Amino acid sequence: MTHTENVTTTPDSETNNQPEWEKKLEKLKGETSTDPTDDLETLKTKNGRIQHFLNQIIDMLKEKHILCINLDKQNKALTTQTESLKEITNITKDLLNIRNMEVGHLKEDMEKLQGKITQERERQKLMLNKMDTASTLNDKLKTEYHTQMNLFQTLKDKYEQRVNALIRENVELRKKLGLNPENAETAAKTPSSDVASS
Repeated sequence: MTHTENVTTTPDSETNNQPEWEKKLEKLKGETSTDPTDDLETLKTKNGRIQHFLNQIIDMLKEKHILCINLDKQNKALTTQTESLKEITNITKDLLNIRNMEVGHLKEDMEKLQGKITQERERQKLMLNKMDTASTLNDKLKTEYHTQMNLFQTLKDKYEQRVNALIRENVELRKKLGLNPENAETAAKTPSSDVASS
């Protein structure tokens, strides 16, 4: 029989790639091919084999149908999950954008605050420099004051020494002239005597 011969001459690579049910179908075709010389019992046997194979095919189709339904359900579930993941991704992107905006605003606020802190530090530094300058100037003024006071005291002491010397000279002179020495001391201490002696 030609068909049976074609099946037997099929290359191994093609046979291996065929689904199991196709292999069984090819085998069954070879086993159940009719021949005019077949008797009734042989035909019944072949018919039984065909019926049995058809039942197997029906069961297999049912399994495939159930498998297709399950795969379709899985596909729908995966599609729903994919859509949910897309929504989650979009929400996450929106949240990240909001966070980035908040981070940007926070960065701007921090930069402004840092600028104010820098300005305050510069102001305090300038104030401290002014205080140091004022303190240095105050120390110089104190030193100058004490120097002037010492000079004034020295001049005062010299002035008093000079006045006392003039009084003594005046007393000695009055003694020599026969005048009252006490009047000489009193006259020397009056402003007119100071002016005259100077």
